[in-house]
Amino acid sequence: MSVEEPLAIEPKSPELDRADKLLVLAVVAPPLAWLAQLTAGISLAGWMCGAQTRWPLHVATALALAAAAAAGLHCWRASGPG
Repeated sequence: MSVEEPLAIEPKSPELDRADKLLVLAVVAPPLAWLAQLTAGISLAGWMCGAQTRWPLHVATALALAAAAAAGLHCWRASGPG
């Protein structure tokens, strides 16, 4: 009896082109924007209470909303016709 050497099979990772990488970014961007908005709100809460102002929270929310909307728009455009 002879013992055969096992075949070495190397898994291949699929190569992502630029459009696929942008789609992955578009899927990940809204949760990251939400996380950044929550972090900004929590970290600015003490200062906003002391200064009796709320505009920084509104700016952080508007920026997060703009980032999520831009990501959604990109996904919509990248989906193509039909």
